[in-house]
Amino acid sequence: MIGIKVRIWDKKNKEMIYLKDKLHLSFGRDVGHYLSIGQVEHSDYYEEAIEDFLPLFYTGLKDKRGNEIYQGDLIKNESGRICEVKWLHGSGRWDAFVRKVVEGDDPSGFNPEEWWRCVEIIGNIYENPG
Repeated sequence: MIGIKVRIWDKKNKEMIYLKDKLHLSFGRDVGHYLSIGQVEHSDYYEEAIEDFLPLFYTGLKDKRGNEIYQGDLIKNESGRICEVKWLHGSGRWDAFVRKVVEGDDPSGFNPEEWWRCVEIIGNIYENPG
């Protein structure tokens, strides 16, 4: 079984929900649309309207410090360029979209296969959009 890592932005309460261990997601339409998010054998459990939550997926990549890079993270390269991590639906891959360019920056230097050696996570677009 392939595991999918996800963290969830709670739009209503403006907080990131970090899920650990086993993850239980369920969707229902009994009384409108809702999403239940919980950790099996843990006390953390949320049941809210689907539109209140935004799942942010793990890219499978890490930064130069070994931190996992997620959708919506802000990453900075060695020359100071800041980019937002996004999924490209048309090409089916992760990429970095420029938010801040610095003078002398190499515009071709943001290859996702090399993020592990040259970028660091400086935040995300929800908790600290900078």
